[in-house]
Amino acid sequence: MLSSDFNLSACTIFTASKNGKTLTGNNEDFCSTNAIIRFIPPSQGKYGRVFVGFNGDANYQGGMNEHGLAFDINALPKMFFKGIEGNPWRSGFNFFDLLMVNKDISDILKFYQTYHQPTQQWGAGQIHFADVSGNAMVAGITKEGELGFNFKEDKEYLISTNFSLLNPENRVGYPCERYSTAERMLEQLIKEEKISVEKLANILGAVKLKYGKLGPNIGTVYSNICDLTRKILYLYHLHNFSEVKRFDLKKELKKDYTYSQEYTFADNAERERFIFEKMQVYIIEELFE
Repeated sequence: MLSSDFNLSACTIFTASKNGKTLTGNNEDFCSTNAIIRFIPPSQGKYGRVFVGFNGDANYQGGMNEHGLAFDINALPKMFFKGIEGNPWRSGFNFFDLLMVNKDISDILKFYQTYHQPTQQWGAGQIHFADVSGNAMVAGITKEGELGFNFKEDKEYLISTNFSLLNPENRVGYPCERYSTAERMLEQLIKEEKISVEKLANILGAVKLKYGKLGPNIGTVYSNICDLTRKILYLYHLHNFSEVKRFDLKKELKKDYTYSQEYTFADNAERERFIFEKMQVYIIEELFE
């Protein structure tokens, strides 16, 4: 979850890979239920993708593209970022680009290292990436104010919550009970070699944020699991894991949708870059009525 108010958000994200299968799971914990899922078809030079997030939020909270690259975001207190010199990037360096023009983790690394990013108070928390090959990493800001990466490497899983993996002093709660619970359960699944959507849903259920723990209107609004191998997204609502909506990304991107929307950003990015056509937008709450 990406938010400037850290009393209102807490999220758990993990990637697990075993026996040629890669799955990512996410609990989106927030104070708003105005959540949507959006499918954007491929166009010239831009990959088809699905985003999940909140209506009116142009950057979204996470998603997956047609190549099996996924990301999601953990909220953190802002950190000073020294910036990176590089080529100008006309879009304002928003999250549309991450899935629009990259296929895998290596592309993401090149992307970050190629384009200019200004000195700023970094408010993007840490970003959890995974790809179809089983690679995963978390990008964030180090204690020294530099962009850094924490990699899954040869482990079968990678977890991120609301403390920085690069700088645990930057945190919203540490040690994190949700992290410890997810780690214990993933370790057991790896030993049993039982990675599946159902097993990951059990983990998300175990680390859900119950309404009332941080506030009366704050809890797990939606959860999603992305099967990066098969390009399928599984969606759950209000931490009810007995009901699931299944979206096959390849099939969704072939449907004849008509919805269009245009986005512009504060840095006067080129408007035509963000005119998306033939999209489909679902209000998550309505999907589960």
